[in-house]
Amino acid sequence: MHSHFPKPAGVALEDISPQQVLDLIEWQQQAGLAMVTDGALGWRDSISHYMSGFLGVRLGEAKPFLHTGRDYLQPIIEDELIWPAAIMRQEWRFLLEHATAPAKLVLTGPYTLARLCVQERSGNADTFAAQVEHLARTLSYEINAIPPNLLRSSVGMIQIEEPLILQATDDVPLVHHALTTIRKQLDTSLHLNLTTYFGDATPLWDELQQMPVESLGVDLVSSPELTHCILREQSDRDLVLGLIDGYDPELQPLATLIETVQPLVKLAGRVHLFISSSCGLWYLSQQAASAKIEQTVALAKHFEPMNRS
Repeated sequence: MHSHFPKPAGVALEDISPQQVLDLIEWQQQAGLAMVTDGALGWRDSISHYMSGFLGVRLGEAKPFLHTGRDYLQPIIEDELIWPAAIMRQEWRFLLEHATAPAKLVLTGPYTLARLCVQERSGNADTFAAQVEHLARTLSYEINAIPPNLLRSSVGMIQIEEPLILQATDDVPLVHHALTTIRKQLDTSLHLNLTTYFGDATPLWDELQQMPVESLGVDLVSSPELTHCILREQSDRDLVLGLIDGYDPELQPLATLIETVQPLVKLAGRVHLFISSSCGLWYLSQQAASAKIEQTVALAKHFEPMNRS
Protein backbone atom coordinates (compact mmCIF):
# COMPACT_ATOMS: atom_id res chain seq x y z
CA MET A 1 0.00 0.00 0.00
CA HIS A 2 3.00 2.27 -0.49
CA SER A 3 0.87 4.37 -2.81
CA HIS A 4 2.02 7.84 -1.74
CA PHE A 5 5.54 9.02 -0.93
CA PRO A 6 6.68 12.22 0.82
CA LYS A 7 7.49 15.13 -1.46
CA PRO A 8 11.14 16.09 -1.92
CA ALA A 9 12.14 18.42 0.91
CA GLY A 10 11.88 22.10 0.08
CA VAL A 11 10.15 21.55 -3.29
CA ALA A 12 6.73 23.12 -3.89
CA LEU A 13 4.03 20.91 -5.38
CA GLU A 14 3.97 22.85 -8.65
CA ASP A 15 7.74 22.45 -8.97
CA ILE A 16 7.80 18.64 -8.88
CA SER A 17 9.65 17.63 -12.04
CA PRO A 18 9.39 14.53 -14.24
CA GLN A 19 13.00 13.75 -13.31
CA GLN A 20 12.07 13.59 -9.61
CA VAL A 21 9.24 11.17 -10.39
CA LEU A 22 11.60 9.10 -12.53
CA ASP A 23 14.19 9.06 -9.74
CA LEU A 24 11.56 7.71 -7.33
CA ILE A 25 10.46 4.99 -9.77
CA GLU A 26 14.07 3.91 -10.28
CA TRP A 27 14.77 3.99 -6.54
CA GLN A 28 11.83 1.66 -5.84
CA GLN A 29 13.07 -0.76 -8.49
CA GLN A 30 16.60 -0.74 -7.10
CA ALA A 31 15.23 -1.26 -3.58
CA GLY A 32 13.65 -4.51 -4.76
CA LEU A 33 9.92 -3.76 -4.70
CA ALA A 34 7.87 -6.13 -6.81
CA MET A 35 5.56 -3.30 -7.91
CA VAL A 36 6.26 0.43 -8.17
CA THR A 37 4.21 3.63 -8.22
CA ASP A 38 4.90 7.24 -9.12
CA GLY A 39 4.51 8.07 -5.43
CA ALA A 40 1.66 10.50 -6.18
CA LEU A 41 4.34 13.18 -6.02
CA GLY A 42 2.16 15.58 -8.00
CA TRP A 43 -0.88 15.20 -5.74
CA ARG A 44 -1.85 17.90 -3.27
CA ASP A 45 -4.03 15.28 -1.56
CA SER A 46 -5.85 12.07 -2.48
CA ILE A 47 -9.28 13.70 -2.83
CA SER A 48 -8.93 17.05 -4.59
CA HIS A 49 -6.33 15.79 -7.07
CA TYR A 50 -8.95 13.74 -8.89
CA MET A 51 -12.13 15.68 -8.16
CA SER A 52 -10.64 18.99 -9.36
CA GLY A 53 -10.59 17.53 -12.88
CA PHE A 54 -14.40 17.45 -13.10
CA LEU A 55 -16.63 20.18 -14.43
CA GLY A 56 -19.24 21.25 -11.90
CA VAL A 57 -16.78 21.10 -8.99
CA ARG A 58 -14.95 23.82 -7.09
CA LEU A 59 -12.52 23.23 -4.27
CA GLY A 60 -13.44 24.59 -0.87
CA GLU A 61 -11.65 24.85 2.45
CA ALA A 62 -9.01 22.48 3.73
CA LYS A 63 -10.53 19.77 5.93
CA PRO A 64 -8.71 17.24 8.16
CA PHE A 65 -8.25 13.80 6.62
CA LEU A 66 -9.17 11.32 9.34
CA HIS A 67 -6.65 11.48 12.22
CA THR A 68 -3.58 11.93 10.07
CA GLY A 69 -2.65 15.55 10.59
CA ARG A 70 -2.92 16.03 6.83
CA ASP A 71 -5.81 17.76 5.11
CA TYR A 72 -7.61 17.77 1.79
CA LEU A 73 -9.35 20.51 -0.16
CA GLN A 74 -13.03 19.62 0.06
CA PRO A 75 -14.69 19.29 -3.36
CA ILE A 76 -18.00 21.17 -3.60
CA ILE A 77 -20.36 19.90 -6.29
CA GLU A 78 -22.19 22.96 -7.61
CA ASP A 79 -23.55 21.61 -10.89
CA GLU A 80 -23.85 18.39 -12.87
CA LEU A 81 -20.72 16.31 -12.34
CA ILE A 82 -19.11 16.02 -15.78
CA TRP A 83 -15.95 14.04 -16.53
CA PRO A 84 -14.43 16.00 -19.45
CA ALA A 85 -11.38 13.85 -20.18
CA ALA A 86 -8.95 11.40 -18.60
CA ILE A 87 -7.54 13.12 -15.51
CA MET A 88 -4.86 10.56 -14.66
CA ARG A 89 -3.70 9.58 -18.13
CA GLN A 90 -0.59 11.73 -18.41
CA GLU A 91 0.92 10.73 -15.05
CA TRP A 92 -0.03 7.07 -15.47
CA ARG A 93 1.48 6.86 -18.94
CA PHE A 94 4.70 8.38 -17.61
CA LEU A 95 4.84 5.69 -14.93
CA LEU A 96 4.03 2.82 -17.30
CA GLU A 97 6.46 3.96 -19.98
CA HIS A 98 9.39 4.38 -17.57
CA ALA A 99 8.98 1.58 -15.05
CA THR A 100 10.73 -1.71 -15.79
CA ALA A 101 9.06 -3.45 -12.84
CA PRO A 102 5.28 -3.99 -12.90
CA ALA A 103 3.48 -0.77 -12.01
CA LYS A 104 0.68 -0.20 -9.54
CA LEU A 105 -2.01 2.33 -10.50
CA VAL A 106 -3.56 3.95 -7.42
CA LEU A 107 -7.00 5.57 -7.18
CA THR A 108 -9.05 6.84 -4.28
CA GLY A 109 -12.27 4.83 -4.45
CA PRO A 110 -15.65 6.24 -5.51
CA TYR A 111 -17.22 5.77 -2.09
CA THR A 112 -14.49 7.67 -0.23
CA LEU A 113 -14.49 10.42 -2.88
CA ALA A 114 -18.26 10.84 -2.62
CA ARG A 115 -18.23 10.83 1.19
CA LEU A 116 -15.76 13.70 1.30
CA CYS A 117 -17.56 15.90 -1.22
CA VAL A 118 -20.21 18.48 -0.37
CA GLN A 119 -23.33 18.57 -2.54
CA GLU A 120 -24.49 22.15 -3.18
CA ARG A 121 -26.15 21.47 -6.51
CA SER A 122 -29.70 22.81 -6.58
CA GLY A 123 -32.60 21.15 -8.35
CA ASN A 124 -32.10 17.53 -9.46
CA ALA A 125 -29.10 16.69 -7.34
CA ASP A 126 -27.89 13.09 -7.48
CA THR A 127 -28.53 10.82 -4.55
CA PHE A 128 -25.41 9.70 -2.70
CA ALA A 129 -25.69 6.21 -4.22
CA ALA A 130 -25.99 7.67 -7.73
CA GLN A 131 -22.94 9.83 -7.10
CA VAL A 132 -20.89 6.81 -6.01
CA GLU A 133 -22.01 4.92 -9.13
CA HIS A 134 -21.15 7.85 -11.39
CA LEU A 135 -17.67 8.14 -9.91
CA ALA A 136 -17.18 4.38 -10.31
CA ARG A 137 -17.90 4.67 -14.02
CA THR A 138 -15.46 7.55 -14.43
CA LEU A 139 -12.72 5.59 -12.66
CA SER A 140 -13.20 2.73 -15.14
CA TYR A 141 -12.97 5.28 -17.97
CA GLU A 142 -9.69 6.53 -16.46
CA ILE A 143 -8.19 3.06 -16.51
CA ASN A 144 -9.42 2.30 -20.02
CA ALA A 145 -7.97 5.57 -21.32
CA ILE A 146 -4.57 3.84 -21.15
CA PRO A 147 -3.76 1.86 -24.32
CA PRO A 148 -4.77 -1.80 -23.77
CA ASN A 149 -1.35 -3.18 -24.69
CA LEU A 150 0.31 -0.88 -22.14
CA LEU A 151 -2.19 -1.89 -19.46
CA ARG A 152 -1.69 -5.60 -20.06
CA SER A 153 2.09 -5.48 -20.34
CA SER A 154 2.97 -2.99 -17.59
CA VAL A 155 0.30 -2.95 -14.86
CA GLY A 156 0.73 -5.38 -11.98
CA MET A 157 -2.19 -4.11 -9.90
CA ILE A 158 -4.89 -1.44 -9.83
CA GLN A 159 -5.33 -0.32 -6.23
CA ILE A 160 -8.69 1.20 -5.26
CA GLU A 161 -8.45 2.81 -1.82
CA GLU A 162 -11.62 2.92 0.32
CA PRO A 163 -10.56 3.81 3.88
CA LEU A 164 -13.89 5.40 4.79
CA ILE A 165 -15.88 2.18 4.39
CA LEU A 166 -14.42 1.06 7.72
CA GLN A 167 -16.36 3.91 9.37
CA ALA A 168 -19.73 3.19 7.74
CA THR A 169 -20.16 -0.56 7.51
CA ASP A 170 -23.82 -0.27 6.46
CA ASP A 171 -22.57 1.17 3.15
CA VAL A 172 -20.63 -1.95 2.17
CA PRO A 173 -23.22 -2.79 -0.55
CA LEU A 174 -22.48 0.59 -2.18
CA VAL A 175 -18.77 -0.25 -2.39
CA HIS A 176 -19.56 -3.74 -3.72
CA HIS A 177 -21.79 -2.29 -6.43
CA ALA A 178 -19.22 0.36 -7.37
CA LEU A 179 -16.43 -2.20 -7.67
CA THR A 180 -18.70 -4.42 -9.74
CA THR A 181 -19.23 -1.48 -12.11
CA ILE A 182 -15.46 -0.97 -12.41
CA ARG A 183 -14.68 -4.68 -12.75
CA LYS A 184 -17.20 -5.14 -15.59
CA GLN A 185 -15.52 -2.40 -17.62
CA LEU A 186 -11.98 -3.73 -17.30
CA ASP A 187 -10.02 -6.38 -19.15
CA THR A 188 -10.37 -9.57 -17.13
CA SER A 189 -6.58 -10.00 -17.08
CA LEU A 190 -6.14 -6.86 -14.93
CA HIS A 191 -5.59 -7.37 -11.21
CA LEU A 192 -8.02 -5.23 -9.18
CA ASN A 193 -7.26 -4.58 -5.52
CA LEU A 194 -9.43 -3.10 -2.77
CA THR A 195 -7.41 -1.44 -0.01
CA THR A 196 -8.60 -0.19 3.38
CA TYR A 197 -6.55 1.47 6.12
CA PHE A 198 -6.76 3.56 9.32
CA GLY A 199 -9.40 1.29 10.79
CA ASP A 200 -10.19 -2.26 11.83
CA ALA A 201 -11.25 -4.46 8.91
CA THR A 202 -11.99 -7.47 11.13
CA PRO A 203 -15.77 -6.88 11.44
CA LEU A 204 -16.05 -6.64 7.64
CA TRP A 205 -13.96 -9.69 6.77
CA ASP A 206 -16.83 -11.77 5.39
CA GLU A 207 -18.11 -8.86 3.29
CA LEU A 208 -14.63 -8.05 2.00
CA GLN A 209 -14.28 -11.64 0.82
CA GLN A 210 -17.28 -11.10 -1.45
CA MET A 211 -15.86 -8.05 -3.21
CA PRO A 212 -15.33 -8.41 -6.99
CA VAL A 213 -11.56 -7.98 -6.76
CA GLU A 214 -8.51 -10.20 -7.04
CA SER A 215 -6.87 -9.00 -3.82
CA LEU A 216 -7.51 -7.17 -0.56
CA GLY A 217 -5.11 -4.72 1.08
CA VAL A 218 -5.53 -4.57 4.85
CA ASP A 219 -3.97 -2.43 7.57
CA LEU A 220 -2.79 -4.94 10.17
CA VAL A 221 -1.41 -2.13 12.34
CA SER A 222 -4.95 -0.80 12.92
CA SER A 223 -6.51 -4.30 12.98
CA PRO A 224 -4.74 -6.16 15.81
CA GLU A 225 -7.18 -9.11 15.71
CA LEU A 226 -7.28 -9.43 11.93
CA THR A 227 -4.42 -11.93 11.73
CA HIS A 228 -6.38 -14.33 13.93
CA CYS A 229 -9.51 -13.70 11.85
CA ILE A 230 -7.68 -14.45 8.60
CA LEU A 231 -6.30 -17.69 10.01
CA ARG A 232 -9.71 -18.70 11.29
CA GLU A 233 -11.85 -17.64 8.32
CA GLN A 234 -9.21 -18.01 5.57
CA SER A 235 -9.28 -15.94 2.38
CA ASP A 236 -10.43 -16.47 -1.17
CA ARG A 237 -8.59 -13.33 -2.29
CA ASP A 238 -4.89 -12.61 -2.55
CA LEU A 239 -3.77 -10.50 0.42
CA VAL A 240 -1.64 -7.38 0.66
CA LEU A 241 -0.58 -7.46 4.30
CA GLY A 242 -0.05 -3.94 5.65
CA LEU A 243 2.42 -4.88 8.38
CA ILE A 244 4.90 -2.02 8.20
CA ASP A 245 3.48 1.01 10.00
CA GLY A 246 3.26 3.72 7.35
CA TYR A 247 2.23 6.44 9.81
CA ASP A 248 4.68 6.07 12.69
CA PRO A 249 8.29 6.89 11.72
CA GLU A 250 9.67 4.42 14.26
CA LEU A 251 10.76 1.03 12.94
CA GLN A 252 9.50 -2.11 14.63
CA PRO A 253 12.11 -4.83 15.23
CA LEU A 254 12.27 -7.12 12.21
CA ALA A 255 11.98 -10.14 14.54
CA THR A 256 8.62 -8.85 15.81
CA LEU A 257 7.31 -8.49 12.25
CA ILE A 258 8.56 -11.96 11.33
CA GLU A 259 6.69 -13.36 14.31
CA THR A 260 3.49 -11.64 13.12
CA VAL A 261 3.78 -12.93 9.57
CA GLN A 262 4.86 -16.47 10.38
CA PRO A 263 1.36 -17.92 11.07
CA LEU A 264 0.06 -16.48 7.79
CA VAL A 265 2.67 -18.24 5.67
CA LYS A 266 0.48 -21.35 5.61
CA LEU A 267 -1.94 -19.41 3.36
CA ALA A 268 0.73 -18.91 0.69
CA GLY A 269 -0.12 -22.17 -1.04
CA ARG A 270 -3.72 -21.08 -1.46
CA VAL A 271 -3.44 -17.36 -2.24
CA HIS A 272 -0.65 -14.93 -3.07
CA LEU A 273 0.62 -12.91 -0.12
CA PHE A 274 2.29 -9.50 -0.44
CA ILE A 275 4.13 -7.58 2.26
CA SER A 276 3.44 -3.85 2.35
CA SER A 277 3.10 -0.76 4.50
CA SER A 278 -0.14 -0.19 6.39
CA CYS A 279 -0.93 2.99 4.41
CA GLY A 280 0.74 5.43 2.05
CA LEU A 281 4.07 6.80 3.24
CA TRP A 282 3.51 10.52 2.68
CA TYR A 283 2.99 11.03 6.43
CA LEU A 284 6.71 10.40 6.93
CA SER A 285 9.95 12.16 6.12
CA GLN A 286 11.86 10.92 3.07
CA GLN A 287 14.42 9.28 5.33
CA ALA A 288 11.76 7.45 7.37
CA ALA A 289 9.86 6.40 4.24
CA SER A 290 13.05 4.97 2.73
CA ALA A 291 13.70 2.99 5.91
CA LYS A 292 10.15 1.60 5.80
CA ILE A 293 10.60 0.43 2.20
CA GLU A 294 13.92 -1.22 3.06
CA GLN A 295 12.26 -3.02 5.97
CA THR A 296 9.38 -4.13 3.72
CA VAL A 297 11.84 -5.68 1.29
CA ALA A 298 13.84 -7.32 4.08
CA LEU A 299 10.70 -8.86 5.59
CA ALA A 300 9.48 -10.12 2.23
CA LYS A 301 12.87 -11.65 1.42
CA HIS A 302 12.74 -13.54 4.69
CA PHE A 303 9.51 -15.17 3.54
CA GLU A 304 10.30 -15.84 -0.10
CA PRO A 305 8.51 -16.82 -2.32
CA MET A 306 6.00 -14.34 -0.86
CA ASN A 307 5.84 -11.18 -2.96
CA ARG A 308 6.71 -7.58 -2.13
CA SER A 309 4.06 -4.94 -2.81
